Amino acid sequence: MLITTLSRLIHPRRQNLQLALAFATLVLIGVGTVSVYSLLTVILDGGAALLVLGPLCLGGWALLPAIRANRLPIRWQALLAAVFGLGIGSNLVLVLGLFSCLSRQLWLGLLTLAAVAGLARIWSQRRAATVRQLTTAAPVTSGNWRYLLFLLVPFAVIALLAASAAPGTFWSEEGYGYDVLEYHLELPKEYYLAGRISYAPHNVYASFPANVEMLYLLSMIVLDDVRDVGAVAQLIHLLIGLFTVYAAWVIASDWSPCAGIIAAVILGTCGWLVYLSALAYNDNGVLFFGMVAIGALIRAWSANAHLAIFKSGRIPWNSFGFSLELWLVICGLSAGFACGCKYTAVAFIALPVIAVAPFIDRAAWAQRVKWMALMAAGVGIAFSPWLVKNAVFTRNPVFPLANTIFQANPPGFGPEQTIQWKTGHEPTPSEQGVLARVNTAWQRVILDPDQRFGALILILAILGFRRQRTNSDNRILILILAMQLCVWLFATHLFARFATPMLLPLTLLCAQIADASNSRWQTSTISILLAGAAYNFERTERLYVRERGGINAAPASIFYDGDLPGLEYLGFINHELPANAHVLMVGDSKAFYMQRRVDYCVVFNESPLARFVREHNSPIDIIQWLKTRGYTHVMVNWSEISRLRATYRFPDQLNEMLFDRLTGSGLNLLKAFPSPHNGKKYVEVYELGSAGKP
Repeated sequence: MLITTLSRLIHPRRQNLQLALAFATLVLIGVGTVSVYSLLTVILDGGAALLVLGPLCLGGWALLPAIRANRLPIRWQALLAAVFGLGIGSNLVLVLGLFSCLSRQLWLGLLTLAAVAGLARIWSQRRAATVRQLTTAAPVTSGNWRYLLFLLVPFAVIALLAASAAPGTFWSEEGYGYDVLEYHLELPKEYYLAGRISYAPHNVYASFPANVEMLYLLSMIVLDDVRDVGAVAQLIHLLIGLFTVYAAWVIASDWSPCAGIIAAVILGTCGWLVYLSALAYNDNGVLFFGMVAIGALIRAWSANAHLAIFKSGRIPWNSFGFSLELWLVICGLSAGFACGCKYTAVAFIALPVIAVAPFIDRAAWAQRVKWMALMAAGVGIAFSPWLVKNAVFTRNPVFPLANTIFQANPPGFGPEQTIQWKTGHEPTPSEQGVLARVNTAWQRVILDPDQRFGALILILAILGFRRQRTNSDNRILILILAMQLCVWLFATHLFARFATPMLLPLTLLCAQIADASNSRWQTSTISILLAGAAYNFERTERLYVRERGGINAAPASIFYDGDLPGLEYLGFINHELPANAHVLMVGDSKAFYMQRRVDYCVVFNESPLARFVREHNSPIDIIQWLKTRGYTHVMVNWSEISRLRATYRFPDQLNEMLFDRLTGSGLNLLKAFPSPHNGKKYVEVYELGSAGKP
């Protein structure tokens, strides 16, 4: 009975549950055909990911009566349950973590309570006649359109294969998950081991909003593990990407059943979604909450239109759900949760949807200002935990952004680091002009060699706009897309991944092409979808094969044990150094796979070692400083130092001459690892001993 009830979240007809089971079976068969290890990882770690997300979403369902969401179709209730469950759950992890409340018993109890409350709410809804009527009123996809969803199977297979590999396996453009190992997973690991969330003077990224990372931290708490949680985190990110596809279907289904299917296919076959789902990043969180924010804005406009018809006496008011104002608040909350995932969402999601609000209808300007204020209030409520945290820790609510305005100089980050941060996140000199920026957009979006946007979404978006150019929903999407493009061109350093929020309006524009009543249109549209999906898959599969390097399965042990070329030093540190070793990492900040106590400093923070060397020239003083801080070993990654020096800047004091001076004064070379590519100096591990020790 419970399974039947839950199946109605997707579609009221039983055959759609059968289709969902067939879809999942085909995906698992595809994964198992390539790698049995990946299949086991998907089942076990995917189950762990569901153990974290499932109770949160059920808890969100229990909160829906607070906004009178029982008037909405079940598909919308399920979507809003995920929004409030994940958004509020992430903020709760942050708030309790700040007060050292990260115990496993506490969180297992909270998750159990959330799950029970949600299931009780679902059970009560099932028995309510009004809900049964709303359930049967959900859109029904006629004919064979629903079978187009099977186009997503090969993309889901590749996404799961990549996500089931240990972090650090994909992708070269991302430095093989450099940011994942430096902060997306490393900081939750540090919080978990410390038992609390606190300011990190060695890692500026700890001041970034981290709603998705809070879910990674929650998985560490629930599983009581940090060693093998990498794949779980990636599968959490993948599931959030799946929620985004579901959100696209829900929003577009308000237009027509075919529009919902088209939106799901367009987004689910996009190369970027597969790409992002292989990484324990936060971008899928921005996409999910951003999609719901745009959908709520569209619903707000529809609610306003229905209100006008209601006032004319032609339809009952409760035929559409609830009011314009409430939809605007939901839009603001969703946009705020997106901002809580990543700072860029402020410019790509929150500001565009607020700016579009005055154009919902030709109302008096006082009314339009009220609409904007409601949305801004929603954003502020959902985003405020991160702003307050930074204001308390650094005196800059958006630290390290706008630091020249707030002039915050918390430990490890002074005026020099503020300048370094600003210059390190600007476009290159060749990309500074307007024409140069437009050309970069052309090269990185339209002519992307891997076609991660793909021609399908771009072509159908244009056709959808031309077909429904007088549609008000269409105008909203075009305005949001135009603002997002301007933000990417003139307010970012033009990194291709930062353009992914434009997928949201593009996907919904594509859905505007739907017209199931025209058989000629059906044939041409299905042909375009098939051809576009085939082209996207060819590019995505080529990218996956190129990046995996012949490895079908990459368990975390190959990193911990240093079994990959260039990572041998990890195995040496984890297995050869004493269990009580305390290692200072110089240059390298990818600490996630280190199983000894390590200290590091990201390139944008002030290095305590560099500061001391700058003030003290004596090798004996430097050695004594290292010993006073409890270090037993020093690991130097010369390759990484060279890369950082050429890009973001690296302290000049930390060079080969310094370590030549320290060697023989109490610092002894323990092991040198040459580069596997050219044999040059790569990583060196030193031991702190007595002066003159051989």
